Amino acid sequence: MTNAKPHLLAKPGEEDVEEIADASDIFEPPPPGTPPPTDHLLDYDSASPNLQTISSQSSISLPERSTRSGVHMVAIDNSPLSDEAFDWACRTLAKDGDEIVLVNVVKDDGYVKMLSEDYEKGTHNLENMLEQMGTEMRKTFRRRLEAFPVKNIRLSVHVKLSDSPKTTICELVVVTSVIGKEVLHSRQTF
Repeated sequence: MTNAKPHLLAKPGEEDVEEIADASDIFEPPPPGTPPPTDHLLDYDSASPNLQTISSQSSISLPERSTRSGVHMVAIDNSPLSDEAFDWACRTLAKDGDEIVLVNVVKDDGYVKMLSEDYEKGTHNLENMLEQMGTEMRKTFRRRLEAFPVKNIRLSVHVKLSDSPKTTICELVVVTSVIGKEVLHSRQTF
């Protein structure tokens, strides 16, 4: 510690005066054997005396780019823009061992009405229809996937019925989400 003269910290007219040490004291490590404060991030032994570099014995490390396979979700809606989003994900994101999850969230009152009628009749055809939609999408996008050089990619398709497509898409846990957006009066590229 330096032998700096303490400063007085007081507002004009105050009777109680608080002494504080020189501000440079806060940057110097305490004497050896002094326990570190509980809110201190680094132990005192890990800081160099000149404070130009700091090393830590911490087990925390910065995240590195993963070499493991990833799961990339592409939201599709049978539009040309969703086709472009899929192509972009295949060109840009996908690598060997990855999985591309195609998600089509159906939001249509007709489907909901049909579902409730099917349950009343006991036929439940909507579930079969959604499954057939998924099968057709899987075939279509599997053919598109074959055009790309990366061959070892798993492809899964999920067709979901929801009142809130945004919420449904956001609830899915994946590494990357690719969502195209159509903007009127602008160049539509992905």
